[in-house]
Amino acid sequence: AQAILAQAVPHTSGNFHRRSMSSLAAAVGKAAGVLSSASSCGCHDRMIPAAASSALPLMKRRRALTHSFSSVSELPSPAVFWLQPPPPPQLSQRDRLQRRSGSQPRIGWAQEEEEEVNKRIFDECAEQGDVASSRAIFDDIRCRHGRTLRRFWWNMLLKAHANAGDDEGAMAVFHEMSQSGIVASGRTFGKLVESAAKAGNAEMAEHWLHLMANISPSLPLEEVHLNAMMNACSKAGDAWRAELWWSRMSAADVTSDTCSFTTLITSCSSDTEKAVYWFEMMLAAGRQPNAISYNAVLDSFAKRGDVTGAVQWRARMMAASVKPTLITYNSLIAACARHGSPEQAVVEFQLMRKDDMQPSLVCFNSVIDAFAKPGDAASAEHWFEEISKANLAPDEVTYTSMIDACAQRGNATLACLWLTRMLDAGLQANAMSYSAVISSCAKRGATPQAAKWLDAMMQSRIKPDLIAFNAVINSCAKNGDVAGGSPLFGDLCQ
Repeated sequence: AQAILAQAVPHTSGNFHRRSMSSLAAAVGKAAGVLSSASSCGCHDRMIPAAASSALPLMKRRRALTHSFSSVSELPSPAVFWLQPPPPPQLSQRDRLQRRSGSQPRIGWAQEEEEEVNKRIFDECAEQGDVASSRAIFDDIRCRHGRTLRRFWWNMLLKAHANAGDDEGAMAVFHEMSQSGIVASGRTFGKLVESAAKAGNAEMAEHWLHLMANISPSLPLEEVHLNAMMNACSKAGDAWRAELWWSRMSAADVTSDTCSFTTLITSCSSDTEKAVYWFEMMLAAGRQPNAISYNAVLDSFAKRGDVTGAVQWRARMMAASVKPTLITYNSLIAACARHGSPEQAVVEFQLMRKDDMQPSLVCFNSVIDAFAKPGDAASAEHWFEEISKANLAPDEVTYTSMIDACAQRGNATLACLWLTRMLDAGLQANAMSYSAVISSCAKRGATPQAAKWLDAMMQSRIKPDLIAFNAVINSCAKNGDVAGGSPLFGDLCQ
């Protein structure tokens, strides 16, 4: 104990209390069984019992270690036995989130260090749009501080709502913020506009910008405000309004970036001429298009049904050394499926695999649908089997496409088989699946089978559409089955 105390003293500051040294010596002495030696350190006798008592919790934790030493000389550096903080209390919501994010909660940090940790964890949750966790952290910080929080924390909470596209929640936070006497900043309104933009609520986004101009006229319109506003118009499908806000951006001397032009291209939907126009405007302004920009133009051609044009833009994208993304190939394959180009759909699918991309179930479904539309059930089934090889599970869309492929060929038996397989897989068939099977059976004159599937459809609480009723009634009429068709006609009228 004397040796350890002698090593400890040179490393201590002038504020190191004599009692602290006594406690350290008594703790080590207690562990090594030489507590009596501590009295020779100049400590008063009355301090030894108190010191040993204060060190007892530490010694209970260290007993297994210290019993392995036979003498004081074998004890390690005093740093090993430095007084440790007690076990942390029950963790708060903030500490649990802190531990989940990879850093352990620590006791006794300075206030500024703790605030930095709060900022980092809060920002991670807000970036992910995790409103529940962000709100829990916000309330915990407000409870800890016991005072009105700075505007920074309110803006962080608004960021969470914005990334989640929760415009109503963002509005509630703004009202709570105003009632607390916090003055909104440009960043505050930026997040409010962004929340409305992600929700596709262009009117609400404009409301926030008008409110900013009314209550804070000194705040300038910034790039983030105008980009978010154009994004709101784009999501609402209002290309004209998006262009109007772009003109306001130019009038306010705010530079249009790649994001601005990409938003304008996206708002064009199937208007390929306008989409190409804004792409060329982007290049003329010296902005570098990214994968999202190319995908927006390509998707415009895909929506219009111009598969050749879409493929050409994919080639142009690759020529510009911009790597196609999964979205690129999804748009191309879906366009091929909608407009009867199954061979081109396979080409795009193979290119996607060549680019080391893992096809999603959506990609497989699009390829199957491409073969289902012309009734190529054999090819559709081949791609159905490829789904399991990719460790994916078919869904309702997959089975419906297979049923449609069989129905297009007039193979009612196989269509019934695929519907049965779908139900056996625990999936819920929809009205389209049942109607395809019913129509297929009715066309082949299998009226009892068609009626059976119509009844199964109603038993599943799926309301039959006009196609299903007409198919069975028409089949009954062709067979002269008035008794079978009359009740169905009554059900249809109800």
